[in-house]
Parts: sequence; C-alpha cells; structure tokens
Amino acid sequence: MNNIIFVKHPIKENDTIESVAQHFGITTNYLQLVHNLNVDVYDKIKNISGFFPSHLKEIFIDENTYQSFIERENEKRPKNNPILEYKTIKEKTIYNVFYTFSDGEEQTNISFQTSIKGLENSPKINGYITEIDRISITLLNNEEPELVIDELALATAKVIYPLQIILNYRGKFVDIKNYEEIVKRWEIVKENIRDNFESEQTENYIISTEATLQSKETLLASLKKDWFLNTYFAEIYINYYSKYKINSKIHFPVITDFEDFEYTIVQEMNKYADDESQLTISQTGTINNETNKNNEDLIPINGAFESKYLLDPVDKSLKKLTLQCTLDYITPKKLSIIINEKQKV
Repeated sequence: MNNIIFVKHPIKENDTIESVAQHFGITTNYLQLVHNLNVDVYDKIKNISGFFPSHLKEIFIDENTYQSFIERENEKRPKNNPILEYKTIKEKTIYNVFYTFSDGEEQTNISFQTSIKGLENSPKINGYITEIDRISITLLNNEEPELVIDELALATAKVIYPLQIILNYRGKFVDIKNYEEIVKRWEIVKENIRDNFESEQTENYIISTEATLQSKETLLASLKKDWFLNTYFAEIYINYYSKYKINSKIHFPVITDFEDFEYTIVQEMNKYADDESQLTISQTGTINNETNKNNEDLIPINGAFESKYLLDPVDKSLKKLTLQCTLDYITPKKLSIIINEKQKV
C-alpha cells in the first residue's frame, strides 16, 4: 500500500466499525487494516467491542474506496442536463454587489444594489431585452463619496440607468436598446452637474462622458468594460457536452481603462445536483500569453481567473456569483466580485 493515497473520514456519534464499513462497502477487517497502517498504537482500532476508541475523531480510508463511494452516491442524485439554456426572468430581482480592487498596497471597496428585470423576448432582435437599474447609493470604502472627483464620477455614471440591453439567446450582453433615451437624459443631467459642481474637473468629466455617449458603438464599448455587466451576463448558458466542461477563452477588463486581457479557462458545470440542489458553473484559468508571442515588444503578463456561479435549479437564474481575478502588471492587481440575490419583487 506504499503508493496508495489515504483520506480522513470523520467519525459521527453512534458510528460503529460495522456501520462505517457498510457505509463504504468494505469489510470491517479491511477498514481496520487501512486505518491501523496510518496511525500510532494509541489510535489503532482493535475491533473487539465493535466500537471505535472513544477518543478517536476520524479514521483513514484509502482514496479508491472513498472515490467509489462518491461515485455511487452521485449516481443516486439527479443528473443535470449538459445543455444549459438561458431563460429570461420577468420578475424584478434585486442584487447586492460588492467589488474589492487592490492595486499594490492600495485597496478600494465599492458596493451598491442593482435590479434586473426581463422585459420581452423579441424574434426581431433575435434575443431578449433586459433592464438594469442602480437602486441605491454607491458606497466607496463603506461610506458615501466625499471627494468632488468621486461625486462627479458617480453623478455622470447615473445617466446610464435605467439601462435596457439586448441579450442573445445565450444570455450574453450584445447591444443597447435605449441609447437615444440615455442621450436625452444626459442633457438634463449635464446641466445639473454644472449647477452643483463648480470645480476644474467638472468640464473634464462632461467632455469624457460626451465622448462615451458620442454613438451607440462608443457607449457599447464602454459598457463592455463594466465589471457587473461582464460577470452577470457572461456566456455560461451553453452546451457543456458529455464531459460537462469546455475549454474556452474569455476577455476580462481587470483594468477598465486598459485593453482587456485574454484568459484561457476551463468552464465546467457540476454533473450532479449538490446537497442543496444548486446548479454550479465554475471557470478557472490563466492569462493567455500565446497571443503576444509574435510581438517582442510585449512583456509576458501573468494572471489568474476564477469564478463560480450558483444558479436556481429550476429557472436557472443567478443566486450568487463570486469572482477573483489577478494581474501581475507593474504593480500586482487583484479584483474580487461578489453578487448576491437579495430578493425578488
């Protein structure tokens, strides 16, 4: 048994040697042999009374036995369909959103609430229309913004909402529905900003915002760097095939004013429903430096990407999302995102 890997299994109240052996589908003698090979004399199982030593909290099981048990248990659970279809949710859903961005030693926390509501399915646009709104004050480091530059940034950003977007049949954000409405809104917001903010930065923010709103294409390019829109409307509603996973490449804007970085990832759906019947999608990967190998002027950049989506097993809507993204670029950068469903209204 020199090359065998062993795992620890906790002993529960009222467990006996025979009940644990039956649990794993092995004999009591084999259970005793495997455990005793891994412990000192004091922790050995003697199998005289049929009970474990009273001080013993866990026993050793060989990995093959443990994996066979897991496979048998999984087969009892309902198997998920490898084709995950997007379904628009007509009910308005409120989410709590948290960002933590670290740039070297400096860390910034951002939090807000947003709502999502499916408006209609339209064959004309070959997809779905969905409305997103910011329904709370945006907090910076758990406080309302006090610096003029932060207040300006949030005031100009408000013009985007309510935002109506077009999703394809995979639930991916592809276009803007209410661009003209946003532009009209901006004319009113712009005058309010000039009335309420008298600073050197005011005109700079107005010029920057107008450049973004110059056309639907420029606004779309800006919104595609939005962390929330990138994560919530990621392309997870796809065919995962018989292995319940695919290899893919994604672009993610760790630094929003910089070109997106490409990550090579494995995207996987849990084959069986978990203990809480949650449907889970995970993405793990690293920055793809292969795209830069033909350009000697570009320095290879390292980084990792990891996300996890917990979906409702019935309507496939998002219940919780966690994401961590790192980037070794000049100073180390790290982005963490948490999106939690608060309520449906």
